[in-house]
Amino acid sequence: MLGEYKPINLWQIAPASDLVPPAVLPLALASQIVRLYSYVGDLVFDPFAGRGTLGRAALLNERHYSLTEKEPAYFEYAQKVITEGNRLGPEYPPRFMTFESFEQMALAQLTEAARQDWVHYWHYGSHRGFSADF
Repeated sequence: MLGEYKPINLWQIAPASDLVPPAVLPLALASQIVRLYSYVGDLVFDPFAGRGTLGRAALLNERHYSLTEKEPAYFEYAQKVITEGNRLGPEYPPRFMTFESFEQMALAQLTEAARQDWVHYWHYGSHRGFSADF
């Protein structure tokens, strides 16, 4: 990590709360994790996006992000939160799509054997949302 190196392993971060979803990762904690474990320009992936806090932390720290969320209410909330926190400006809006749209896009690019594996794997999942800024 360049810049502000802290030689201690104790972080003082205030808790966060929200009703949608009830389990909230504080933005300060997400930002600290993103800064410590990735470089500027890296891709940060959060398979359980919830309200999109890790995506916001990635944006604030100049990282790309990819988020998935199966709960439609959380997915919509994350869209709102991330769009409002977009520091890239209107010429680079975050892209959001349902899992079904993402699946169609991905399947169009796969070979037949890989496509069958993908369909089998995701057929048993209940993923519904996807977000990416790249």
